[in-house]
Amino acid sequence: MLLAGFTMETRGQEELLAVIAKIEGHPDNAAPAIYGGIQLGCKRESGDDVSFVTSRVPTPPNLSIVLFTPKKLMKASTEVTRNLVPQTTALSNAIHNISRSSLLVLALCSNKLELLKDCSDRLHENYRADQLYPHYRPCAKAAMEHGAEYAFLSGAGPTVCAFVSGRRGDILTQPEGERRVEQVAQAMLDAARAAGVEGRAIITQPSDLGVHLSGVHSSLPNVSYVNI
Repeated sequence: MLLAGFTMETRGQEELLAVIAKIEGHPDNAAPAIYGGIQLGCKRESGDDVSFVTSRVPTPPNLSIVLFTPKKLMKASTEVTRNLVPQTTALSNAIHNISRSSLLVLALCSNKLELLKDCSDRLHENYRADQLYPHYRPCAKAAMEHGAEYAFLSGAGPTVCAFVSGRRGDILTQPEGERRVEQVAQAMLDAARAAGVEGRAIITQPSDLGVHLSGVHSSLPNVSYVNI
């Protein structure tokens, strides 16, 4: 590959996944970034050999996603956010999360998004929200009350993510009356603001593409090349 006049080594997707996941210790971020979509991943260990397994979860065409992201930097270091989560938990909490993780995958694979309403977390969200994110609970609650199927903390935060179902798939072609995503987005903004956190809402859908080049800035002012 040639970039800005310099020859660069290129890597295949599997090699990229192995390199990045080894650095992070898991494939949770690398897999969707490389392959796109919603990915299931796990770490495979055999003696000194470490590898990572990933697979795409089928995504319903009518799934929309609303992301609330605070304007002010709130994210603590990874070490801090991990230390907020207890190293041990009650068996009932472990069983709860295992069953809800299975339910989440079932809901997406079968396009029964109403099942998402029974999903919830007992392992990390509350511990992190209590210490770092005053907007999380009111934001998630408002999203659910205004039509979201499920709302949760994205990774270790501070972004709050809401899954919203729509009738006709692409949010850009839905009639105004079916755009519950806009109501959910506004409700999340209002709830977070009431909790003292200003932010912005992003309405999107899962992409089947991983990271890719979508546009190039020209040397001419106000001119860009964009792939459509």
